[in-house]
Amino acid sequence: MAQRRANEVTRTVELYKFGSRDAALTRLTSLTIDLLLESAIIGDAHLIRPRGQNAGPSHGEKRMRKNLVVLRACQLVAAVVMLCVPSKASAQARNVLFTQRDITIEFNLDFDNGQFIGGHGVEAGTASGAIEGATLTNFKFRGVSLDNRVGIADLDGDRIIFKKTGTGTQLAPLADPSSDPDFQVFGATGANFVLSGTYEVVQATGKFAKKFQIGEQFPFVSIATNPNWPPATTPTFPQIVPGSEYVEVYRHR
Repeated sequence: MAQRRANEVTRTVELYKFGSRDAALTRLTSLTIDLLLESAIIGDAHLIRPRGQNAGPSHGEKRMRKNLVVLRACQLVAAVVMLCVPSKASAQARNVLFTQRDITIEFNLDFDNGQFIGGHGVEAGTASGAIEGATLTNFKFRGVSLDNRVGIADLDGDRIIFKKTGTGTQLAPLADPSSDPDFQVFGATGANFVLSGTYEVVQATGKFAKKFQIGEQFPFVSIATNPNWPPATTPTFPQIVPGSEYVEVYRHR
């Protein structure tokens, strides 16, 4: 029986090594409960051993000791899985201060003497995490550099404003061979940018004024997308089709 339990522990470790963390935890939990119940039953049998029986350890006692050793091994493996070797995703989640999900309300292209120089517009959405609330973003970019202002207001009426600066890289179109030219998701008339930079606190009220310092900075990474047209309605120049942006703001990187 003890050998079978040891084999179970080995298989559990293999599950974790190959990325099945949830399955490993489920198996460990089940094995630990089984061992606890079995050890309790054997322990009760030891308490009612007939008087005069050999004082040395009985077969049941030996078996219980073996099971307890395996139980300790299970507990050790569980601790390693849950505490000592956190997954990359969970470590990253702990590092995120808040996330922001915005929809572009208006997007205009800017020109100087007929030359394209950038664009500006507004976004609205929500933030979740250490800061939760409704978001408004005024965005402006020149070339690949952006100079935005992000405001977040929560249910208590407390507000915070960040200066969002950084740069971006435009992703190349990604052709979908299963769709017609006028039904592309990441086509040539749309836009996809990976952005990175800094959120700097410039103003705050209420709880945010207590929690954050003016001038405090936090790194961010985001992906901004604008739909292809068609299938979107062809925009009126100098506007382009509004899109969306997903942002992760970090405590540190």
